[in-house]
Amino acid sequence: MPRCLVVACGAIFLALTLPAGAQDDVAAFYRGKHLRIMVGSAVGGGYDLFARAVARHIVHHIPGNPAVIVQNLPAAGGVVMVNQLFMVGPKDGTVIGAPINGIPTMPLLQPGAAQFHAGKLNWIGSTNREPYVAFLWHTAPVQNLAELQRTEVLVGATTPGTTMVDFPAITNDILGTRFKIVRGYQGTPQINLAIERGEVQGMGGIGWQSVKTQTPQWIAENKIKVVAQFGLRRHAELPDVPLMMDLAKTDADRQA
Repeated sequence: MPRCLVVACGAIFLALTLPAGAQDDVAAFYRGKHLRIMVGSAVGGGYDLFARAVARHIVHHIPGNPAVIVQNLPAAGGVVMVNQLFMVGPKDGTVIGAPINGIPTMPLLQPGAAQFHAGKLNWIGSTNREPYVAFLWHTAPVQNLAELQRTEVLVGATTPGTTMVDFPAITNDILGTRFKIVRGYQGTPQINLAIERGEVQGMGGIGWQSVKTQTPQWIAENKIKVVAQFGLRRHAELPDVPLMMDLAKTDADRQA
């Protein structure tokens, strides 16, 4: 059994590709057991929804058909969950971690917080690839990328190490955007409520799939404006949304 199973946002379990004898051994191990998927973010957020979707189907692809339970441990941007998984396990294949996408680089960026070695985790798959975006509420004083360099906007976030904190912080420092990051929210559902209440005016870095999944009515009713997308090229679903990279003036800015 593997030391530690971790997925970026879900899982692709390959037990069905094992030879017959190995499948029998795996089936005997998992039969009657519970498989836990530990989510490093809050209930109702994008990572939580992806993990629960995986949990509904992964059981059919594991010999022995164990029951699957999803548990949330959203402390410190998911670092606590991965630390716990790495340090104390169990490391027998009965627990899968579903951390946020900043976890692989966390030991480099926050060595004091990360008590795990990303290279010693077994990364087994991801549920999706998606663009990350910055969006603002329709009443915010900024409605396009150029204005974002002149006018301050409040964006909700959880903790450092997440895209909600790191992306706007980096673009502030390098590209001159004026995000004022309000940290401390438990997860995206809480930030969404804060946006509707007027506490903050949007988010500075979040997966487009999460926006579509959690708040499709905002998109349908034009309640939000996607002012920028992160990446090297425009996503097919967002052809008219400029790249944050468009603000880069020098080769050094683009490399950063």
